Amino acid sequence: MEGRKQCVKVRENNSEQCNVISGVPQGSVLGPMLFTIYINDIDESLNSDISKFADDTKIGKVVNDEKDAAELQNDLQILYEWSVKWQMEFNLNKCVCVHVGKKNKLLKYSLGGIVLEEVQKERDLGVIIDSSEKVGGQCAMVVRRANNVLRQIRRKIKCKSKNVILRLYKSLVRPHLDYCVQAWCPYLKKRY
Repeated sequence: MEGRKQCVKVRENNSEQCNVISGVPQGSVLGPMLFTIYINDIDESLNSDISKFADDTKIGKVVNDEKDAAELQNDLQILYEWSVKWQMEFNLNKCVCVHVGKKNKLLKYSLGGIVLEEVQKERDLGVIIDSSEKVGGQCAMVVRRANNVLRQIRRKIKCKSKNVILRLYKSLVRPHLDYCVQAWCPYLKKRY
């Protein structure tokens, strides 16, 4: 990556060039593949579970005692050191801690010396992760989105034939209802 420079171009205007210290070229065909290769070793020495999707990384662990909590904190420190070494530091403003489960001890964790904010809910790839493990918030959000699309169809589409409405429903509404249904598993009958 040495000797590379980059700038931002909007229409005919270019920003000033600056040195590229790390990363992969964005907007390219190879960008996602190069990024995956670049971060491939991030989890080599971790004891906790880690999941990676594009530039989104999550770490989790069942914490039953102080030893488990210390291992999780150590893994967070390893992640932070990796990010500094490879000059791909985490945006600490976006890093949060969600304590899941009724028996959770609600311990504090830090990343790079910064105590992570504790939240009750976090949206992850379009799915609401709730500390109570309830899916009501996710279901309500999905219903709102689907109803908004249905309202737009009702207002904007003049031809209301069964064939047209069915195609619109299948292409515009149904994907909202099907997305990540395995994660929120609508097993309780409720009205929203």
